[in-house]
Amino acid sequence: MEKAPEYKKVVSHICGKIADGSLEMGSRLPTERQLAEDLSLSRNCVREGLRVLKDMGVLEGRQGSGNYLAENFAARISSLLKFLILMRRVDTAKINEFRRMMEESACLRILERGLTEEEKAEAQKIVAGKAFSDLEEEIRSDRNFHAFIIRAAANPIFSCIMEAASDLYKDWITDVLEKASSQKRSALRLAHQEIVMALASGDAKSCRAAICRHYGLAQEICGGGPR
Repeated sequence: MEKAPEYKKVVSHICGKIADGSLEMGSRLPTERQLAEDLSLSRNCVREGLRVLKDMGVLEGRQGSGNYLAENFAARISSLLKFLILMRRVDTAKINEFRRMMEESACLRILERGLTEEEKAEAQKIVAGKAFSDLEEEIRSDRNFHAFIIRAAANPIFSCIMEAASDLYKDWITDVLEKASSQKRSALRLAHQEIVMALASGDAKSCRAAICRHYGLAQEICGGGPR
């Protein structure tokens, strides 16, 4: 059996430290010299292992300070998604389709555990039927609503991946709302309210129907995949 490259010991060591809680987001790593001593490896092997982790987006180097466990994994994933789009392996429609599926899954998770009274109040405040002073305020409200859904699912993987995907279609969301008539903007907000009502009452069927209407309307307004 072919022997695994020595640098993989560095990768496994760092992953182990993350798994056991010794390293958290933003933690400073031991120096290259310390890692070399701890793992009985050459400095070159340690550097290669750290480079691999940096390429994966797990680590970030800070000039004159050392290596740190990356804090914004969503930005790293977003960068990868953008690269895939440039390579024409993933188009915006697929990313939007992915967002819809993830949001449906998030709502199912919320329905399983139920919303707390505090979360119900927060959701109601976000979707309150008020008049917006300008387009920017409406865009912020839309983002706040979708961010709440992912946050309420209480799953950090959902949060990380959806934050990464959201970074890619912020402009698309703006385009949808700019092109939408006042009537269709109201319909989008109504779908938000229906989703919240369904989540609060535990009605999975109504929740799924409201999500379908919301994404279908957004697609109708602007095309390029569901929002």
